[in-house]
Amino acid sequence: MFFKNFNYSSPKRNVKIFFINMVILFTLILVLELLLQILKPYDLYQRTSPNQIKNGTFKPEQIRVDWMRVDTTVGWVCSASGYLQFANKFYNANKVSYAINKEGYRNNLSFTDQITSNKKKIMLLGESFLFGVYVDYNSTLVGCLEKLDSNYQYYNFGIPGYGIDQMFMTFRKYFELINPDAIVLIYIDDDIPRILESYRSIEGLNKPSYKIFAEDFEYRVDLENNFFLKILDNSYVLNKFYQKYLDYFAVSFTKKIFSQIRKELKKNMIVIRWPRKEMLGWEKIDWYYDLSGYCAENDIRFINLADLFVNFSSEKIQSFYLQYDGHPSKEGNKYVAEKLYEKTKGLFTN
Repeated sequence: MFFKNFNYSSPKRNVKIFFINMVILFTLILVLELLLQILKPYDLYQRTSPNQIKNGTFKPEQIRVDWMRVDTTVGWVCSASGYLQFANKFYNANKVSYAINKEGYRNNLSFTDQITSNKKKIMLLGESFLFGVYVDYNSTLVGCLEKLDSNYQYYNFGIPGYGIDQMFMTFRKYFELINPDAIVLIYIDDDIPRILESYRSIEGLNKPSYKIFAEDFEYRVDLENNFFLKILDNSYVLNKFYQKYLDYFAVSFTKKIFSQIRKELKKNMIVIRWPRKEMLGWEKIDWYYDLSGYCAENDIRFINLADLFVNFSSEKIQSFYLQYDGHPSKEGNKYVAEKLYEKTKGLFTN
């Protein structure tokens, strides 16, 4: 063993042994890195920085979508009403017409016009699952909720591609206008690591991005181009550790966002974790993005839909998602709307 070589009465010899071992270890790591640089066994993770990639840059194999317009506050919103084209060619052929309000969200009316309502106001934050890609408005989650109870006014702030950070930016932009009685935030696990990025390749657009290591919600403004980050971006030995390290901070930052929304809202907050279809085949859905414990400790109602889906057959679960796509079907939206209403009925009036 290594410590058998130590002579505790000879500090100089011990220091020499330590440095020799460090040189050997460093040499082995360097040889391994050189070998991996030749083999290139996997794609390196490189976090995108502000303005590192120009808007409109797509990979050759990607479908070029043009349903969105730039919004400097939240990154992007929808461009206009009509037959919007998303990334699935099969469902684009179905020609779903999307009603988009002047703010760029899937609502029949401008948010300003809806404020005059005397109904209880529910602000929903999310991404494409909430937006309802490839399904008619009446079959979206919000459309289904509206049919269950006419005493509530629902505000759909779901936009495809959003991360938890953009949901928070949206909350801060519209919270005072809406003055909601409750917040419902819907996330899929992918929305958490999206916090890390300043560029979204599917939409081909930059977005505001927070500094993960900042004490407060501080934006990144410059291209991060220091020597240490270049090593982490390009080293096969270190890159996997770097990605996991950032993933940890993305989860921590998500918790910070939830707490801040709850603090500023001062009313009821519900968080829904909606599993992607392919995740339901696992024996246990990745615990890492399960924030139920954190929410329970911070007075946030949490609903994990995977816990409800397990009561059904695999065929029934498949019907909750579009056959050739991972987004919710009209059956899935209807079921989730019923469960959300059932589990939160009366909560919004507290």
